[in-house]
Parts: sequence; C-alpha cells; structure tokens
Amino acid sequence: MKTFFTALLVIFAAALWAAPAPGDIVTFGSYPAGPDGAKEPLEWIVLDYYYARPADGVRSEEWSDLPEPLDTLTLISRYIPETCSREELGQEWETSMLRLRLNTEFEESCFAPEERERLLTWTLNEEPVSDKVTLLQGFGDLWADDGVSVWAMFDGAETRKARPAPFAGDLKTEDGCFPWALRVITGSAFTYVDSRGVPRTGSADAFDKLGVRPVIRVKKDTPLRVTGHITPPRFTLSAEARAYEKGMDLTRGDRVLLGEAEQDGSAANGKEPIEWIVLKTEDKKALVVSKDILYYPEPDYKTWDKGSLRTFLNNKFVGYAFSAGERALILRTEIETTDVPAERKTFSTTDRCFVLSAAELTALFPSAEARKSKGSKTADRTAAKEDELHSYVRDCYVTRDNAFADRHGAIDFPHEGGVTYGVRPAMWLAR
Repeated sequence: MKTFFTALLVIFAAALWAAPAPGDIVTFGSYPAGPDGAKEPLEWIVLDYYYARPADGVRSEEWSDLPEPLDTLTLISRYIPETCSREELGQEWETSMLRLRLNTEFEESCFAPEERERLLTWTLNEEPVSDKVTLLQGFGDLWADDGVSVWAMFDGAETRKARPAPFAGDLKTEDGCFPWALRVITGSAFTYVDSRGVPRTGSADAFDKLGVRPVIRVKKDTPLRVTGHITPPRFTLSAEARAYEKGMDLTRGDRVLLGEAEQDGSAANGKEPIEWIVLKTEDKKALVVSKDILYYPEPDYKTWDKGSLRTFLNNKFVGYAFSAGERALILRTEIETTDVPAERKTFSTTDRCFVLSAAELTALFPSAEARKSKGSKTADRTAAKEDELHSYVRDCYVTRDNAFADRHGAIDFPHEGGVTYGVRPAMWLAR
C-alpha cells in the first residue's frame, strides 16, 4: 500500500512540474500596476510552435525535414498590459523605441533578478540578438522569419483576440478586445492584429495607440504555475448537405449543394453536385467555399488580378459548373488582395468566384483542423504524386508565389518546390 501511494505522489509531482503545453495559461513575473508600488502577477499563454510537433495521424518519417521539438517555451502575455504609439513602434524593429522600452524598463520592472536569468535572448537567422522581450511578427520575407510568426503560433482568430489587463486603463472596444501591435521587419505582411483577432495588412496609422503583448522565451524547465488553458473553438458543420434555394435561411457552418463538377474520377457517369460550406452571412448574402479541393492548376506566378486562376474561375468554372439559374445567385463582389507586402500594395478586383486570402482563411476558419482540405478523386488524379497537397490563398508575396494552407491546416508561405496548390473556390451567394 505504501508503494502504491508513493507511486501516486511521484505521478502527481511529475504532472505538477511537467512542461506546460501549448494553450496553457501560466504566471511568470509581475507588473507594477499601482502608484504605491503594488504589483500584479503577469499571466502568459504558452504558444504553439506548429512545426515542433506532428499533427494527429502524421507518420514521424514525414517530419524528417522539420526541426526537432524545441527545448524552450515561447510565452505571450495573456492580456494587454500597456500600449504604444505608432511612432514608438516605428518602421523597423531594429530601430524601434518600443524595442528599447521592452528590453529595459519593462524587463527590469516586471522580472526579479532570478527571473531575468531565465529569459533567453532571441535568435534571428541563427545570429544572436540582444532582445529578451519582443513581439510576434507578421510573416515577412522567408529569410527574415525567426519562427515567431503570428500565423504559426495561434490556432485561429478567436485565440488571437486580446483583452486589456484590468490595470491597463479603458482600452476596450465594442467586443471588449483591443488591437495589438506586431513586430515590424523588412517585408512584413501584417503590422497589427485587430480586435477580432485577424492580422491586418498595411498601416496601423488609424490607431492613436496599439496594445503591446510582450513575448518572451524561457527554458522548458523554468518553474511555471499553470492556472488554466485556452481551447481553440470548434467549427461545427451541419450533418447533411442540402440543395440551395434563394431565400434559404443559411447560417455559418451549413453545408449546401450548388452546381456540379466532375469529382468522383469517372466522367462516364456525369458530374457530381458541389458541396459548399457557409463561412459567414451578411444581410442578404452568404460567403461559401467548396468543401473539397476541386482543381490542382499549374501556378503561373502572377498576382491575383492578372493570373490565369482568376480567369479560369470567373469564366470557365462558373460557366461549366452552374446553370443559368444558379449563376444568377452568384454575386459580383469587390475584393481586396495583397500584393508584395514589402511595398505595402493592395488592389481591388470585382469577381464572382475567387479564392480566400490568408486573412480571410484564418478569420473564417477557427482552427487548423477546420482548415484541413482533401481533394476530390478527379482533382487528386491531376496532382503531382510526390508533392505535398495544399490549398491556394489569394495573397501574392515577394517571391511572386502564393501563400497556402498546408496539409495540416496551418497557414504557410512560399518555399522552394515540392508543393502542389489546390483550389477551393469561394463565392458570395444571394440568399
């Protein structure tokens, strides 16, 4: 009996001191919240490093070219403890006044000497830098990414929402959240996260101030007290797809049948109904995306407005897949697309059919699991068998290539070869 209780104590102690998992809420350091010197414990969220752990059902040999699991923990403040002006954030992180403040005043006032010893300096392109406190970055040029992209670390827009700390003053927006700044580097695609948790392209000049969510990195053996956990929201689909009719009371998550395309790998038996997922509704229209990948086209490395994919979807696909009555339900919509973020360019096009942007994809699908895609049998027969199969998104980056959602549902960006991009068309429908 004594041995049994001893074993239980060992198990309990191991669980107590086990390294926190991604999504865990922990306390570390304290924030000077009052004029009398009183301090409040700082709460942090343990961030996921997507490529440090295989997804469910993925064989380990498929990860042979990816980094080993990290022996460090990356933490981001759970709440927004303070703010910065756009001028303080600056145009480049290297010369940012916020960078200086976080690595002097913030570090010294929030962490005791023994805690500061636990803070690790960050590396950029395998070169040590002096920062111990930083911000997440919007994904920039591949050669300037250090693995702390806002895309890689969070599973869905809902988990990126940030509320001001109780001691941070009145910063709340209508939904109780506040936009927060991203670290600006050369080629950054995004400069802040809005109050809905969506990374935004371009300037944040519209804001007098942005929230600051410090990011730190510590060794896994750092004593951290776990106080809770943040669970990504689920994306629940209707049990059955149903035929779409104008006026149908569609809601987010519904699956509807509209149009037909060859999907089962046999042209002899005719086309099959296309199944669509309703992503959101506005007034008398609904945004839908195909449940499966319908095509694997050859990339032409052009921006969305000039590319062959846009021409194909708005002409051949719309004409081939839908009857005249169905085409009447597809709305012409003005959409905005990012082109070459290093130059902060965007352009607008008017389309009936398109593919989602990276921001739309991460905002409308609440988790990587919901973003996972599979191809129809017909589409898979045209894909390069040795390549990884991914889904297009509309943004075009400095490599003149397209971003995509990878096979695990994570947002990713261009890299060299070995990728076949699939297309899940999206449309606005009258309802």
